[in-house]
Amino acid sequence: MKTQRFALIGAGLFGERHAQAYSRSPYVDFAAVCDMRAERAEEIATTYGAGRATTDFRDVLADPTIDAVSIATPDHLHRELAVAAAEAGKHILVEKPLATTVEDAVAIDDAARANGVKLMVDFHNRVNPMMASAKQAIDRGDIGSPAYVYSRLSNTMAVATGMLSWASHSSALWFLASHTIDAVRWMLDDEVVRVYAVSRDKILRERGVPTADFHVATVEFASGTVAVFESAWILPDTHSTVKDLKLEILGDKGAVNIDGSHNRTLEIYTSERSSFPDLYAPPTGEHLTGFVLDAIAYFVDAVVFDKPVLATGEDGIEITRILCAIEDSVRAGMPVDLKPRTPPSLTQRTEMLPSHVSPLTAEELSSLATEQHRPDRADIDLLPTSELVRLMTRDDARVPEAVHAAADAIARAADVTAERLAAGGRLVYMGAGTAGRIGVLDASECVPTFNTRPGQVVGLIAGGPSAVTLPVEGAEDDEAMAVEHLEAIGLTARDVVCGIAASGRTPYAVAGVRHARALGAATIGISCSPDSALGRAADIAVEVVVGPEFITGSTRLKAGTAQKLVVNALSTATMVRLGKTYGNLMVDLQATNEKLRKRSHHIVALATGAESEQIDAALEAAGDEVKTAVHILLAGTTAEKARAALRTHGGSLRDALGEHAGR
Repeated sequence: MKTQRFALIGAGLFGERHAQAYSRSPYVDFAAVCDMRAERAEEIATTYGAGRATTDFRDVLADPTIDAVSIATPDHLHRELAVAAAEAGKHILVEKPLATTVEDAVAIDDAARANGVKLMVDFHNRVNPMMASAKQAIDRGDIGSPAYVYSRLSNTMAVATGMLSWASHSSALWFLASHTIDAVRWMLDDEVVRVYAVSRDKILRERGVPTADFHVATVEFASGTVAVFESAWILPDTHSTVKDLKLEILGDKGAVNIDGSHNRTLEIYTSERSSFPDLYAPPTGEHLTGFVLDAIAYFVDAVVFDKPVLATGEDGIEITRILCAIEDSVRAGMPVDLKPRTPPSLTQRTEMLPSHVSPLTAEELSSLATEQHRPDRADIDLLPTSELVRLMTRDDARVPEAVHAAADAIARAADVTAERLAAGGRLVYMGAGTAGRIGVLDASECVPTFNTRPGQVVGLIAGGPSAVTLPVEGAEDDEAMAVEHLEAIGLTARDVVCGIAASGRTPYAVAGVRHARALGAATIGISCSPDSALGRAADIAVEVVVGPEFITGSTRLKAGTAQKLVVNALSTATMVRLGKTYGNLMVDLQATNEKLRKRSHHIVALATGAESEQIDAALEAAGDEVKTAVHILLAGTTAEKARAALRTHGGSLRDALGEHAGR
């Protein structure tokens, strides 16, 4: 009998389902189980007959005899594992969702395509008998043309507060609505074009889990069908099932109703509670039973017999796009449109954009998130000043939350930037107008704050230095100028170029990022528009959707604030990684005036606890170098030896002092 070798990475509650499926399939030689918890890896390997257990996924991927892997780690940890698996030539089954950012989802799909391996996303409700039967009814025309869909899938609070240790990195939207939105998209064979959503985060936060209590999203499909998706993690723990699943599809000739949780096929009553056990999903015998295991069997068939996968990487990308748009809508408090997406080839993905950014029509301009009009602010010129300011500051209060939602992308950008700067590269900001000025400002502040060498952080603005204080007409549309500016500073592959544009499509910023990427430089795109041209052009997209401006189109307001917060986080995290701080103390500042000299004295006092006279002596011996003075006092050494220790450890005071804290 034909068999191939499969392995499991991530042996949690759902990972165990994969182990069950592999152990029961006659076509699988279950080779290995990997989990960061050694005892858990050993337990699952022993229970389900895997060949070995390990805590290092690299051991699994380095084994040339393993043909395919399941990745069943927490939602936000898929990218590194999946890309590495593809590069190792392994076929991949990834638990849903494929990823929690579009950037990560595309990277996984690109890696699978580039290495010629199969990629399946485990949207197992596609083989749920209830969902499959509903699709068959729709395909037969039993209900005519679907007009309205209502979907609800929720869990008891125990899922977020007890079952999932990583719940704060996810939400019911990602954990549950990824299932229902995929199932409905698949049943309707239709694409989502617009979402509008609301959410709240009080109940779980009060219980120590900082994530959303629920999301409610109204979703429009290209055909005109409208759907409402509810997902919550706050059902009471006394609920008769761990989940509440309902689905209703109304057509012009009939309807489909699904009760996936309270169908009362089996009812159990004890002296304490009643329950309706799920008879569809779990395995009940030694053979493959239940649609959850059946979905994994589809992956086995795809690998062993070269059959199609149940859900492709493109399906995974699309669901991630929809869920990200829902989160964007919650933050912006407005609908978010999703442009139709034609799956590009791998070559097209590396190019990302046409060679020229075409001018926007008036209609296209008004469709940008940063340009949309708010009718509820149409009378601000009639308001008292106090009310005007209150309304504006209330709008501004949403910005930090939107920036926080992009924290993972900012962190990736900071890690890449720190790596390049440590190797002698530079961080180069590029933008036009407000965005360009923000880059110039951040670059200029890095020298006094972090003692960066001149030219290590650079700000380029469309129109040149004079555009910092005076507008230069037409400069933002000049793509050739962007290339000229980068050539003038001698851009190399060691550098990082960060394009900034509120709209995400300013030609100067996009062209600069494209040119830099072609040279091999690392690239970052910061914008306030979802799925932007700038984000697609860059290696790392930081897209902070803050919604329409208080004054229509004035992107110096919320968009400008968001961009400033992003570059603050990017440059600060980069400098912390480079050892430019000691804890949260600015030990690399340049004391160029009396205020900064007093600040230097205060910082040394905080770092060492030394007396004022000792601090003055150390700073004098160190030539006002704060790092050197701190090392003198804490290590009990001379200025010369302190400087030598700092040079040896790349300027890191903590490392020079032998305080090796984990990062």
